[in-house]
Order: sequence, then C-alpha cells, then structure tokens
Amino acid sequence: MKTATINLLVEPSLKAAAEKVAAEDHRSLNGLIEKLLTDYCKKRGLASARSSTRSPANGSPKAAEMAARTIDDIGDKTVPPEEQQQRKRTLIRGPKEFRDMRRK
Repeated sequence: MKTATINLLVEPSLKAAAEKVAAEDHRSLNGLIEKLLTDYCKKRGLASARSSTRSPANGSPKAAEMAARTIDDIGDKTVPPEEQQQRKRTLIRGPKEFRDMRRK
C-alpha cells in the first residue's frame, strides 16, 4: 500500500517535459517518477525497492474478468446469446489502437 509522500520542486520546463514524456508512455507524472525512482534504485543494487505499479500481464486477467462481469450486467438482453457473446468479446478486446499499445 502506498502511504509515503514525496514533495518535489522542479523547474517548470522540466515539469512540462516530464508531463510530455509521461503522456507518451501512457503514465501519469506520478507514475513516471515512481518508475524512474524504482528503476534507479534497482540499478544501484537496492533490489528491495519495488514499485507497486503492475505490468499489463499481471493486471490483464483480473481486468478482463471484471469487464466481463460488468458487460454481462449491463448487456442488451434482447439480442440472441451468440450476439451477446460476440459483443462481449469485441468490448473486452478493445479498439485496435489499445491492442497495439498493450503489445509494446
């Protein structure tokens, strides 16, 4: 559980650059800073420094399961079951842009 806080003062131009990099990496600025700190600590031999940020492989099955349950709850019950399943698969897979992003 994350409970520690770090306050950091930086030049506005550095913050703007970091926000741009974070967005390009599909992260929040906070997530980017945590990843950079974790990677640096690991590089320096502090193996106990762990980030609680999950990799997509760790969170995907649970996310898919949660999505499936939600889709079942709110899905259109007036269409045949085969059509419901097809729609569910399409929604869980997501748009092509997201699928491509997950592979990176």
